[in-house]
Amino acid sequence: MSKPKKIIHVLGAMNIGGIESWLMNILRTSDRNLYEHDFLVHKAEKAYFDEEIKSLGSHKYVCDLSKNLFIYLFYLFFFLKKIKPDVVHSHVHDFSGLVLMIAWLVGVKTRISHSHSDTRLNEAKAGFSRKLYLKMMKKLISIFSTSCLAVSDEAACALYGENWKNKPKCKVIYCGINYEKFKNVDRTIDYRRDLEIPLNAKIIGHVGRLEKPKNHAFLLKILYELRKSHPEYYLVMVGDGTLRQDLEAQVDILGISPYVRFLGNRSDIPEIMVNLFDIFVFPSLWEGLPLTLVEAQFANLKCLVSNQVTNECNLGSIEYLSLENISTWINKLESCEKNLINYVNYENSKFNLKISQQLIIKEYEVNF
Repeated sequence: MSKPKKIIHVLGAMNIGGIESWLMNILRTSDRNLYEHDFLVHKAEKAYFDEEIKSLGSHKYVCDLSKNLFIYLFYLFFFLKKIKPDVVHSHVHDFSGLVLMIAWLVGVKTRISHSHSDTRLNEAKAGFSRKLYLKMMKKLISIFSTSCLAVSDEAACALYGENWKNKPKCKVIYCGINYEKFKNVDRTIDYRRDLEIPLNAKIIGHVGRLEKPKNHAFLLKILYELRKSHPEYYLVMVGDGTLRQDLEAQVDILGISPYVRFLGNRSDIPEIMVNLFDIFVFPSLWEGLPLTLVEAQFANLKCLVSNQVTNECNLGSIEYLSLENISTWINKLESCEKNLINYVNYENSKFNLKISQQLIIKEYEVNF
């Protein structure tokens, strides 16, 4: 029997997030006789999924990027030379250019760049040196990748250019969701009691890292304005990040602390969505394709979403709104009712985990 193919995933850290959760779904359902998934991360500190990765027989390796780029590249070269992976699957956006160049130098046959975000808005504001760096990284990706994947059309445009559809190496593969977690969810959990939220409250839900792209400040302003005429509304945010203290301070300044709950990172997101949230609000400044929006629809929630987010994630329960007028969001929340019928057909969905995994496996077989 032949040895399983060794795949090294390169990313910042294995904390809770769309990329990481999808990779964990791939790891949990992968045939370990055929594929070994290991992770090379850029941050040394302990991450959320570390213990589960170990329990599933996989490994996490650290190549610290915070100290010195040349030391990082030196370490990466000798690490890959020692490990001898069959596939390097890089999830670090433009920095994948350097990662895949080193993988090529070592002789790795299959080298995959994966774009998970539409960064064009941010790149347009970059200075000259940053734009030069991005141009160089994208050139390296085009040279040294054997496959250029993206989670959406917009994410593909951001890393591979507007004409990416004309490039044979480039393709969109939608990340899959484990629908069983929503289909078989425990519907008896009383989160309102645990969080000291009144039974008659209407709960605006949000799941996402507390970072700039998610635009949480806008979300807080929505609640502040909405409660002036509708005091029954509360806001519950799941996720953590570098902006948590700033957002907590803003909540205090606005005087809405009693009506906001920061839950941090959670493993019971399907249960929270189904049992607690009345509506899902997602006012992002930019995204790739947010899987949390797909999950919210699998939880049968109506979603109010920024028009900066791709419509590729719309399964029928999303309404897109402009960020220019906060009153539009408030009006929609005032009139929004819960979904009574579940419209999602998972088996035929492009976010079916089995379909997603089959497509990714095809990329792992390139050059073999």
